[in-house]
Amino acid sequence: MDVMKGTTSAVFHACRSMEGLNAILADEYMLDVVKMSVGYALKKLLTMEVFLLDKLSSTREVMPEVAALVFVEPSRANLEVLESELNDPKYSVYSIYFSRAPPDDSFLNSLAAADVFQRVRRVEVLFLNFLPIDDKLFSLSLPRLISPARHMRPSSRHYCVEGVVSLCASLKIKPRVRFQQSSSECEVIANHINTLCTADTYDKDSLLLVLDRRMDVVTPLLVPWTYRAMVHDFFGIVKNIIDTSSLTETIEDRVFSAAHDLFLKHHKDSHIADVVQTVPLLKRDMKQFAQLREDLKSTTDVAAMAKIVDQIPALKDKNDIAAKHLKILIEVNEFYKKNNIHVDDDTSMLLLQLRVCVERKGIFLKELKKVLAGSTFRHAEKLRLALLFAAKHNAYAETSKLLQEFGLDQFCSTIDALQQYYGDCEAKRLPYNAFQLVAKASAFNKDEAEYGMFAHAPLLAHILQDLKDEKLSATDFPGCDMAAEKQRIKKLVVFIVGGATYEEAKIVSRFSEITGIDTVLGGSMIHNFDSFCDDIGSSK
Repeated sequence: MDVMKGTTSAVFHACRSMEGLNAILADEYMLDVVKMSVGYALKKLLTMEVFLLDKLSSTREVMPEVAALVFVEPSRANLEVLESELNDPKYSVYSIYFSRAPPDDSFLNSLAAADVFQRVRRVEVLFLNFLPIDDKLFSLSLPRLISPARHMRPSSRHYCVEGVVSLCASLKIKPRVRFQQSSSECEVIANHINTLCTADTYDKDSLLLVLDRRMDVVTPLLVPWTYRAMVHDFFGIVKNIIDTSSLTETIEDRVFSAAHDLFLKHHKDSHIADVVQTVPLLKRDMKQFAQLREDLKSTTDVAAMAKIVDQIPALKDKNDIAAKHLKILIEVNEFYKKNNIHVDDDTSMLLLQLRVCVERKGIFLKELKKVLAGSTFRHAEKLRLALLFAAKHNAYAETSKLLQEFGLDQFCSTIDALQQYYGDCEAKRLPYNAFQLVAKASAFNKDEAEYGMFAHAPLLAHILQDLKDEKLSATDFPGCDMAAEKQRIKKLVVFIVGGATYEEAKIVSRFSEITGIDTVLGGSMIHNFDSFCDDIGSSK
């Protein structure tokens, strides 16, 4: 199963369906899907004679020689825009591709009635109602799922269901569905997916597992230490684009897509120290390209010149990737040092955040006071420790008083929000304890033993281990069809309601490699510390 390949194939299928010049028109969500599918490299679309990529709602000139490829979600709002477009067509013909099945026949009847000039040549469903992050990771880009009443908003629930159903259709699987029993939201979503996705017929070897983010609040609160996760935590990655607003270096190519960047594909889950070791190789690639350009300037031999010209595209791509990652690594290193993420083994946020999870309350309380009173760490890291301490010991009021005592009153609202989100929620009631397991090695991160003091296994790693060993409780993780008994699976989709993380994506990737079970991870969001705090704040 390949998430990115599924969306890219669908987009290319649409582009090749029309001869001659084409323009892609899309709603905002589908515009992101198309761009992410081609790695924001629009030159790939040019090879299929697609010269324009624009929002359907924008104002455009009449182009009678151009065919329009329309990618939209079948919503009522988009129907109105389509009706307006077809009443005053700008293009010769229209091929309309919906991201999921239209809600009912009246929707298509309205569309047909609007086509008064008979310009629509094709209407097709491509199942693209999700954002492809890489080959094994997808997002629905749905922040703030939980309402102030601590229930999921109906619209958010609908988009979760439609997104996962679309993903399964794209991957061409009809999985059995299991869910986290302690989460009512997981149960509702799983049952809706089961009804829409399987239609009473299942693939015997495929499974969808629906989990709740509140089963493990530890993972999104920790400072990660793998490359992609660290870049996301320090700077932010949205729809495979790095937020460079806080960077000192100018990075022109902000695309951060493992499916379109070989260096990132190979190193996205590597420890940051290992990635830093590749700097000489990055510099070598840049030097090779610089030398090639010099050779081109100095040579007078036509054959030699032709040979150099043939090498330029590939070496330029390597040079551009190397230059980008070199700048990013410099920024990561500066951030790391400036904010004292790891000063030494005794003064390390990476170690402190694990200690707060495993040490007894009285022992770590002294350390927490020392950190809050000191100036070694920035406020964000102090808040991380405070949130972890409050959640582990159910000490929300006590933690708020501590923050007030040390002049950090502005973070008391975040502590209160975490209590509302996690304090007494049913979703955390599982036979696993995220805090107790935080530093326990799993089979899927054994190769990180040399970084033992930083090792963190997300709770998902232990759930996947039990699933592989056919020990996953049918009581805690029942099946929608009342058949959650042992199942030999070859294909697995894990969806986390409330958002996944890149650290969990790393675990899923290694789980696939080690077990041979083809596994894909998805979430309503891909969280970092800031987005998770924003999410829990919305539930207050």
